Amino acid sequence: MAGEFAAVAEVLHQAGVGAPVWDTGPDYDIRDQAVLRGGRAADYAARFFLVGLYGRELRLDRSYFYNWGGRRIPVVLQPEGEPPTLAARAVDRLQRWLAGARIQGCGHGHAAGLPSTVWRCRFTDVLIDGSVRGAVIQWTSRGAASVPAEPRTMSLAHLDGTRSPVRPGALVHVTETPELVIESPE
Repeated sequence: MAGEFAAVAEVLHQAGVGAPVWDTGPDYDIRDQAVLRGGRAADYAARFFLVGLYGRELRLDRSYFYNWGGRRIPVVLQPEGEPPTLAARAVDRLQRWLAGARIQGCGHGHAAGLPSTVWRCRFTDVLIDGSVRGAVIQWTSRGAASVPAEPRTMSLAHLDGTRSPVRPGALVHVTETPELVIESPE
């Protein structure tokens, strides 16, 4: 999606148009893609919104997942009359992580000093355990990579609600599942 955002931004720039762009998410014309389930669907759902944050630097103004209750799209969040799927719970967790937070910026790959498949968004004013902290959400576009934990890193929060302690400088295994890297309080 990020490549698409960049292409649209370039076309609008070349045309001298300053209109904001909205991403309205998957639609019914995606008939030939298989429905994603379980953890893979959760990863995609969370990354949809994270890539939307990345797209803000490319004039992406809003991201919507219009089809929350549908079954005819690749990522099903909550079929009408049924409990939320793992994907919906991942989106909920992401929302709770970022409630009240402010984004500082996003980057990926070598331009951001990361392995080529790693994406990262940095936030301030993240409320964790009653204190305001800085945090990073990181994930890969495919596969896995390792990155060293930054000096103030203290733990990782996972989309399933669990946490793992991390020492500054330790290698963090980054996968397609977004994780919140929690910094120590200032």
